[in-house]
Formats: sequence, C-alpha cells, structure tokens
Amino acid sequence: MPRKPRLYIANMPHLIQVCGNNLQSCFYCSNDFNTYITILNASINKTKIALHAFVLLDNRITLLLTPSDEDSIGRLMQVVSSSYVKYFNRRYQRTGSLFQGRHKSSVIEPKQFLLSAMHYIEYAPIVSGICHQLIDYPWSSYGQNAQHQINDLCLDVSPHPIYLMLADDKLNRKNCYQSISTLIDSKTLSDFITERLSHNFPIGDSQFLRSLALNHNFYFTKMKPGRPRKQAIYQGGLGSENGPKCGSEQRSSNGSKQSIELGNRQRVPIIVHEPNNNDLSPEKGNVKGTVKITSKVFDYTVI
Repeated sequence: MPRKPRLYIANMPHLIQVCGNNLQSCFYCSNDFNTYITILNASINKTKIALHAFVLLDNRITLLLTPSDEDSIGRLMQVVSSSYVKYFNRRYQRTGSLFQGRHKSSVIEPKQFLLSAMHYIEYAPIVSGICHQLIDYPWSSYGQNAQHQINDLCLDVSPHPIYLMLADDKLNRKNCYQSISTLIDSKTLSDFITERLSHNFPIGDSQFLRSLALNHNFYFTKMKPGRPRKQAIYQGGLGSENGPKCGSEQRSSNGSKQSIELGNRQRVPIIVHEPNNNDLSPEKGNVKGTVKITSKVFDYTVI
C-alpha cells in the first residue's frame, strides 16, 4: 500500500503524533518519560523548530511544532524515535520496532485552530480517562501553558504568536487560555482532529484547504479502499488547465497501459497513443483530450 502523502510548510504549525506498535505501551516508568523528554529537548535545540505543546501518554506522543523549513520535522522525528527505541530495547532487553509506522502530521490553520490543537493535546489525559485533573498529569505542557507552577521538566515550550495575543502578561494569558478551554467540547474536538490526523489531512476550514491546493499544488481527497476507478483519469480535469499536474511515467509501445503520477502522488492507468492520423480515426476510440508528458503530447482514451 502506498504511503499517504504529508505536507510540511515552513513557519506553519503542525500537529505530530506517534503511536506505539499495536497501541502497546511506549513508557513503563517515569524514567522512560524523562528519557524521551531529554532526547526530544536535545534534538529540538539542534534544529530550528519551535515546540508549542506536547503530551506523552502510555501508547502515543503528540506534539505541536512549527518548523523553519520543510525538512526539519522529518529529521527531528527520525532522530528522536530511533534514539528512544535504542534506549527502550536495551533497557527491556527486546528487539524490533516500538512505534507503529511513520508519524502522522497535519498542518494547522493557526488563526482558528491553534488553540484548539493545544487543547486537544493537553486535555488528552482526561479524554483518555487517565486522570480527572490535568494538574495531576506531569507529562504534558499544560502546566506551562495554563498553570502557574514551576516547570519540573527539562522541556520548555515556545509560545506561538496566536497564544501570545490572548493577553499582554503571562498571568492573564494563562487565565484566558483556561477560560477558553472550558468552553471547548473536548470529546467532539478530539474525534474531529483524530480523524484528520489519521489521514494526514490539514486542520482548517475549506478556504484554508483551497489555499493549500493553489499555493502548494497539494490535493486532499479521501479515496475509497482499493484501486481507483478507471474513469478517474479524466474526471477532475486531467489535461485541463486547472487539473493536477502530471509527473513521471514509463514509456512503452503504442497502445500499452501506462501510469501517470498525479499531484496527490497516486498513480492511475491510462492507454497512450502517439498522435497520428490512424489513431485519431473514430474506430480507434473516442479521444478525450491530451496529456503532456515530458516534451511530447499524447492523446489518451478511456481504458
């Protein structure tokens, strides 16, 4: 099964989540939590990434990060995960993977959803039934963002500009953040963000999704399980001015099946004919349009 595409945008907040393999526990004791935090803190200090919120649960880790470039989040998560797995396997005399595949990532529209994403992260212990009071759960950024207490962890968060706009001073800012959190339906928000995050979908309104499609040539559509239907080759405007751009293809003889890599990194089969008088005749099939591949233009027909 092909990997689901992920979008990273510099200077935009991203929600990142890593789950244990088969949802097994990744932390068995407080030393495990502290070790992961130490590794994460050291790796963040080496990169130009801002951490705004975090939570470590028994079977998953969720972070809110803003990268300075498109590649820094991938490098960060690779270093942190591999370093912690080496520690975990050595400590508990085990082998094999600890985390379930690659991390999930969703870019966030900050004006409307940044505070909601922070709430989703820091209220996860209550939603998961781990505790009844967030002040009792030490492995999150809730104490730094909402409580007036000394940070006992070696991991400091960097306030996002949207969070700083809540108030002019730190005391009123934390009180305002607490007040906003009491108005949010945690269960409904958790279901919405979890569903988006599971598909690596952006978290924002329809206008935000359209802007991502236009500015970054990235298309977000939910596909049904299995191979796409053959009509998908020309539905959505392939070959038109507004359609997704074509990528690489494998050349073969006339009339053989080929595939084109679309903007959403999915490959769909087509039949390619080099244009000539015979191929354009009616008995050769109904020509639906043209597709530009490398430097040549080919006519294509529905399979």
